[in-house]
Amino acid sequence: MPIRPNHTFALSCGAGFALAAALYWYWQADTPPAAAVAAAGAPPAWNAAIGPGTLTAGDSGSAADHVADLEEIPEGVVRVDERGQLITDVQLHNAMDSYLLHSDVASRQIAADTLRAYLKRKLPAPANIDAQALVTRYLAYMDQHDAALGRIRFVAPGAEGLSDLGAEQFAAWQAQRKTMRQAMLGATVYKEWFEAEDARCAGLLAPGRDAAQAQEALDCATELSKSFALIETEERQWTRHWALYREALRRLAERDPARRALATATLRQQLFSNDAERERALAMNTQ
Repeated sequence: MPIRPNHTFALSCGAGFALAAALYWYWQADTPPAAAVAAAGAPPAWNAAIGPGTLTAGDSGSAADHVADLEEIPEGVVRVDERGQLITDVQLHNAMDSYLLHSDVASRQIAADTLRAYLKRKLPAPANIDAQALVTRYLAYMDQHDAALGRIRFVAPGAEGLSDLGAEQFAAWQAQRKTMRQAMLGATVYKEWFEAEDARCAGLLAPGRDAAQAQEALDCATELSKSFALIETEERQWTRHWALYREALRRLAERDPARRALATATLRQQLFSNDAERERALAMNTQ
């Protein structure tokens, strides 16, 4: 039975925008105050995937109610260097994904429009032009990625994990995706955003791979099998479940630590649809 993409942080997200129109709009903006743009230097620590529970707020928990911004992105994550050039590091990648993949909005276009407005506010005009162009390329990459992935039928893992044929198939798709990323996003963006993880997964999927790393190889294959559209769907579901859980916690009257822990465990069981969501909620509760 073929594996079909069912979300991670994988990277995920519609339609490309007219770059000329976008650049015209953003070129008209005045350069934001210097205080709004972090200069190059040591960035805030923000290298992990961003979940919507830490980025959206409000009574309903839906980002559709707060589409103006995800202001909890730490200041200084979207940065320029000493020459005023956009820094296209992993933190910029995470900031873009927090808008495009990890928010509960009606469509990818709304998410992209919100991201573009955020970048316009945070960046000086020359860096903003580069950022808008990168958003356009990233959206186009997402579309092409999902179209190519949709044509593949992967060999399902067996009880022992990935077969040699399955590993070979995933490795071939990874090589195709690598070429797509380099061609559509550019060598610099690829190096900063994807190169290290691609190299790690390529080693795990290579012939003669270490049997002790079978689970890691399977995790790489799972990530490779996920479409951006799937990630969007799973993240919208997670955001809604997290909002319900957070509201239930707010209303929970129990103050005895042991009983409260039992009550919150019961809430996680009731309000989240799978163990991955429950583990994610537990991890966020302990942060």
